[in-house]
Amino acid sequence: MYYYGNPGSWANGIKGFLPSGYIGLAESDDGVHWEKVTGKEDYGSILAPTGQEGDFDGLQIGVGDVIRVGEELHMYYFGGSFEAVVLGEGGPPPAKGLRMRIGRAKSTDNGRSWTRTGQALDYDSSEGLFASWPRIILPENDDDTKPWRMHYHAFNGVRWAAFEATSTDKGDTWTRDGMALGPGPQDAWDGSGVGVRHAVRTKAGELVMVYEAVEGGSQGSAGRHCLGVARWDDKDSVWVKDTSITGVPGGPILDGGVEPLESWTSQVIGTPYLVVADDGSIKLYYCSRTDSSTSMHIGLVESASGKFDPSSWKAVSPRVDRAAEN
Repeated sequence: MYYYGNPGSWANGIKGFLPSGYIGLAESDDGVHWEKVTGKEDYGSILAPTGQEGDFDGLQIGVGDVIRVGEELHMYYFGGSFEAVVLGEGGPPPAKGLRMRIGRAKSTDNGRSWTRTGQALDYDSSEGLFASWPRIILPENDDDTKPWRMHYHAFNGVRWAAFEATSTDKGDTWTRDGMALGPGPQDAWDGSGVGVRHAVRTKAGELVMVYEAVEGGSQGSAGRHCLGVARWDDKDSVWVKDTSITGVPGGPILDGGVEPLESWTSQVIGTPYLVVADDGSIKLYYCSRTDSSTSMHIGLVESASGKFDPSSWKAVSPRVDRAAEN
């Protein structure tokens, strides 16, 4: 498992406002119980920000996806620079680390050490203030005639949205393809937009995306975060929010603090990552926390049937010991 975190600050001691910062590695024999692997970079990470003022990944970084390409592992990550970004007139003070771009690194020792290959995709001001949290979809059966696909998300100061890009040279260059999945109606559960997401092919061969969305309405970007589902429509080559599961486009299929999730997920649930097993069951890893005073944790739910409706998920991650944490 590749994950990100920080010790309370980013490079050069600058205080961070996102849970990203450094990239770590953990290993597991069962996908449930994990042990951290100490890396050679700062704070035991396996990849750290450069600390250089002019670098796109100088201040903070976070892992998006890791794929195997022949004998190598390729990591697509996002990096935040020292540039101060203004969120809008009358908004909060300019924020360093928010101007994020997508980078790539390669490993030849099974993910223990990494060599940066440079920026893979810049942000586009027409999409938002940054490009972040990349996830890769490889062609079925390693079909070299079809492009690789990357989906990522941006924030324009008001709403989040997911975008896509394609590569015909195995990730060396990328071409934007436009919006992949956007906000729902203004007052909807996903009315403030779509953030981190992950897509997999189910055992039946269907391409399905689970995405993090933010509630709209008067709460705006401060609304609750939930997880929803979209499916790839081969005929029209578009993502379509599923209406068959809950009767509402996309869902939600999982809501923080609501069964099967435990109380420690009350404030937010997001950053989904799916793993499909040989028997068709699906593990869904996510990030969550109780409130703004607690640290972010990684949790796990599983669908034994491989279905995505709320009743199919069961919490299988170890229970958080709140007393020990505090």
